Amino acid sequence: MNDTQTATALAIHRHYSAAPERVYAAWTDPIAAAIFLGPSDVQASEVAIDLRVGGRYDIVMRMPDGEQIDVGGVYREIVPARRLQMTWRWREDDPKDEYDTLLTLEFARAADGGTDFTLTHERFATPESRDRHRHGWTSITEKLDAFLRTGLCVGTDLADGRILATALMPASVERTFAALASPEVTTWWVRPGVFDTREWSGEVRVGGRWSASGIGRGEPYTLGGEFTACDAPHRLAHTWQTPAGETTAVAYELRARDGGTQLVLRHDGFANASCCENTAIGWETSLERLIAHLRAAG
Repeated sequence: MNDTQTATALAIHRHYSAAPERVYAAWTDPIAAAIFLGPSDVQASEVAIDLRVGGRYDIVMRMPDGEQIDVGGVYREIVPARRLQMTWRWREDDPKDEYDTLLTLEFARAADGGTDFTLTHERFATPESRDRHRHGWTSITEKLDAFLRTGLCVGTDLADGRILATALMPASVERTFAALASPEVTTWWVRPGVFDTREWSGEVRVGGRWSASGIGRGEPYTLGGEFTACDAPHRLAHTWQTPAGETTAVAYELRARDGGTQLVLRHDGFANASCCENTAIGWETSLERLIAHLRAAG
């Protein structure tokens, strides 16, 4: 079905291979929503959701130049895995310039078991506002498609020096945690042609140390750090120290979902935007390999 519009409204139609329950969950889970709710290179740095009729949602988006823009609204209708309706209001410098538009999301089960998704956004003040939102929603629905197809999405907030990633692992929480906190790391912490982790060791407890070594761009490298949180098998956090003395922080959160594990990764503390971007690429490659490794291991 083709996308449509009027002077003050737009409708976007997409087919996703994922079931309606999974597409709906992506829109109502703050962690997943933070991954795709930002057009193009805009990052949703904060998402808060109070999922009830009359409850609020609030989204903080970070532009590539560091500018922050806020949007939020109130849920008017909630039919799980079928329909969400909410107001949508941008925060302006002058509150008198703020007004509500109306956003409706519909999730219909398709014949193939997937989802026929419709996003309708109404009550724009001008056609120009409608067109800006069409551009944004088109990009967001494409990001969502990539997330649903692969179960993996990696985003960056360069202004805050943060990487946020989420991935659906084809294994139990216990099995996934073991792959994160053992020499098994060497099987997936790899970016072909860039780095190859050959050894990993660690004392997995708060205050314990870890170290990894391998070959990066043809040269030996060593990383290490200290575990700062360990609540097996649901949470693991550690510092990340490079030979140059730079220190960042990594945190994993794991929870059971759809017969597997939803893994959420945060990597904070980058002072250099280029380093943040390159590390994000490395995480994407490594998490892809972790998914493949766990699937092959059965």
